[in-house]
Amino acid sequence: MGETLVATLENVSGETNTSGNKGKFDIQYRDTDRWRTIFGREDVFAGWSDEGVMHDPGDGFRWELTFTQDGASDAVRHSPTYHVCAPLSSGEYRFVYWGVTSEKEVENDYETDYGVAARFSVRS
Repeated sequence: MGETLVATLENVSGETNTSGNKGKFDIQYRDTDRWRTIFGREDVFAGWSDEGVMHDPGDGFRWELTFTQDGASDAVRHSPTYHVCAPLSSGEYRFVYWGVTSEKEVENDYETDYGVAARFSVRS
């Protein structure tokens, strides 16, 4: 059996806010000089869809990702389909969500290309 990573994104403001879709996430490991994804993609990647998701105060997203020697759970299945490239080794990792909106409105829509990350460690 594997270990489960639980990540949450919660609207802590007092008003409704918008984010990108739930699939705009990555899990990265710290290499010598930069962050690198642990995932490879099976299909040709054309980009994420950019629909907005409304979150009332206290609402948001929750991800539960189980990792084993063979890879990741079905929780990471979306378009594109992600697969863990290699077994995870001890080190520093981070969960990154790329759907955070800016305060800047652009043509009646909000920019959603900002990221928020939370670090965690893996020990084998």
